Amino acid sequence: MKKHITYLVLLLLITSCSINKKAHSIGEFKFKLPKKAVEIKPEDLDANSQINQEKIPTKYIYKIDNIYLGINDPYKGEIKKDFLEHRKKVDDNRYKKNGFIESHQYQSSLTKTNNNETYAMYEFKKNIGQYSFSIINKDNTRILGGTIVFENQSNYAEATKILNDFLKSVTF
Repeated sequence: MKKHITYLVLLLLITSCSINKKAHSIGEFKFKLPKKAVEIKPEDLDANSQINQEKIPTKYIYKIDNIYLGINDPYKGEIKKDFLEHRKKVDDNRYKKNGFIESHQYQSSLTKTNNNETYAMYEFKKNIGQYSFSIINKDNTRILGGTIVFENQSNYAEATKILNDFLKSVTF
């Protein structure tokens, strides 16, 4: 009886996790988004909002509550081994010169997720939070990048969760 209850609890947990995510793909890239994500067209962004096409210059845009996820067209070809490391150094130097690092308005990180190298950069200015991210496959032959944009610092935790869940779900 105890075994049956354990299996039932595990089954319910697995089911609830999969119900909360929708599978999507762009070319060879597959990823999951929260179930409440709605795809919108770039021209449907409010031109009067602080969040507009200048902040989300991408073809694929999803809205999750008050947070926007934009995904660029994937790139397929040879990518330098240190591409993301170099990008991080350039961004870190640029933001350090402008005083963003000391004021906690900027962060960047390089990580490995599912054997893929990922780079994420966060900035907050003029009441707009923005993550920019890139993920490169283990063979350095494909890259996917994008942006998460949100108004108000109160959306930071949810935007960070969306970013982390998205990066973990990407497969090539």
